[in-house]
Amino acid sequence: MAGSRAPRSNPLLFAGKIGLVVLLVVVVVYLVLLSELRSSLQWHLNRLYAAGVPRSWAEVAPPPVPDKDNAALIYEQAIKQFNLSRAERHKISSSRWGAWWSASNASPADVQDILNRNRQALVLIRKAADKPRFHLAGDWNVTPYKVPSIINWFAYDASRCAALLRADAARLSEQGRDAQAADSWGRCIRISEQVGSGGFPLWPTSVEMRTMMLATLQRTLVRTEPDPQTCRALFEKLSQADLRAAYRKAVVTSIPMTLWWFDAAEHDRAQFGVFGGHSRLRLSGWPGKLYLSPVGRLIRLREEVGFVEVLQESLSLMDRPYRDSAAGYAALRRRLKRAPSYYLVTRELGLGIVHQESLAREYERIKAAQRAMQVALALKAYRAEQGAYPVSLDAARGYLKWKLPEDPFSGKDFGYRRKGAGFVLYSWGEDLRDDGGKSDRDMVWEFTR
Repeated sequence: MAGSRAPRSNPLLFAGKIGLVVLLVVVVVYLVLLSELRSSLQWHLNRLYAAGVPRSWAEVAPPPVPDKDNAALIYEQAIKQFNLSRAERHKISSSRWGAWWSASNASPADVQDILNRNRQALVLIRKAADKPRFHLAGDWNVTPYKVPSIINWFAYDASRCAALLRADAARLSEQGRDAQAADSWGRCIRISEQVGSGGFPLWPTSVEMRTMMLATLQRTLVRTEPDPQTCRALFEKLSQADLRAAYRKAVVTSIPMTLWWFDAAEHDRAQFGVFGGHSRLRLSGWPGKLYLSPVGRLIRLREEVGFVEVLQESLSLMDRPYRDSAAGYAALRRRLKRAPSYYLVTRELGLGIVHQESLAREYERIKAAQRAMQVALALKAYRAEQGAYPVSLDAARGYLKWKLPEDPFSGKDFGYRRKGAGFVLYSWGEDLRDDGGKSDRDMVWEFTR
């Protein structure tokens, strides 16, 4: 009809339509980004799994073994045979006593009395050390920060078993019963290897056992003069006693512990109380709410992708000597420090992931101490035949025809010098500098006679 007016548009309706379109676009973009990040993350995770990393914390558990091959069952029997007072149980579990009585208030007679009262336990400990494997039964379907109680038991009681055997080996050496002593030293080595096969949760116990065994051996070599044949036998046992397999397993089984935080942020916050009052993560207030929101899911996925990339790079450094990998670890540390402030897990736990570097340094320190004891045994054998220590390691090498190991931190011979009637050996240590064995940064072993 002429003169009629066109209907007026409704601004609110128009704005609503525009808003709906924008919301639809945002949702589509969100879902596309979410799908891409999930695909990228899964691709990176699959690379980790292909390198032997367990897919979950529960898979870190060591596999079951037949009872006839299970050393853990015999260690349990040995503990039941212990004849120790409460004070002795505490003393025998301490590093001071385990390092030998010269570092504690216990006299040789006191320790010999303990050994005499625990002969049956020692028989069982030796038997257990000869078993090929061990298995710790327990519930591993828990947060990795609630270490299974069975691990606590083994770390405590197996350490006491190892301490008894170390003390027995040292006493046999001091009594001149070298062949029996060498046999006991070999079983001490074997116990630490058994423990190390349990992966990351038991790696610290394995390292402590091997460290204390080497410290006890050093003190024993200072106090005794083993014959050349015994020196050679112990030299060979140590050359075959590499914790490399245990170290590699500790590295790959430590990774699910870190990735667990991202999984918990996605699925298991209520079950594990990850972000509660006892959490290591400070996710209270609006930053935490945003981080755990659907929008924050994009942040978490991108963060986890970057985290897994760092893990992949750290794994590539695992099999290189620390002197060659130190720069790579330093670069990873710098990379993690530059992480955005809204990468909350990375900011809290990021440097802990290059915790792999601490495992690498720990492994190299053990290797250095073990190799130093091999060199010391060679020097002892030289002195037993020549009446005095050599003027250089080359002189010992040329006379004995033994292949002396190098310092893992330098890739060269250990530092060596005569000192009075004895000698000093030193390693460059993890600062990778030669301080002449006169710095706290060096690893130094002194033999006073």
